[in-house]
Amino acid sequence: MRRGQSIAFYRRDDLVELARRIGEAGPALSDEQIIETARRMLGCPADEEMLVEARLRFAVHAYRGAAGR
Repeated sequence: MRRGQSIAFYRRDDLVELARRIGEAGPALSDEQIIETARRMLGCPADEEMLVEARLRFAVHAYRGAAGR
């Protein structure tokens, strides 16, 4: 992952994998904490804030769903 790229550059699988790595590194982290950590790591442009939020929420939801199986 290259910091500062547009969120549009990342595939869904990339973002779910990032959520998984963050979640496994800190098992007690809340969804909000995973999203905020991912947001800082990605450093996407500020004008994409709402899109970044939506895509990262989807990624965390997908990660949590897969982890619960």
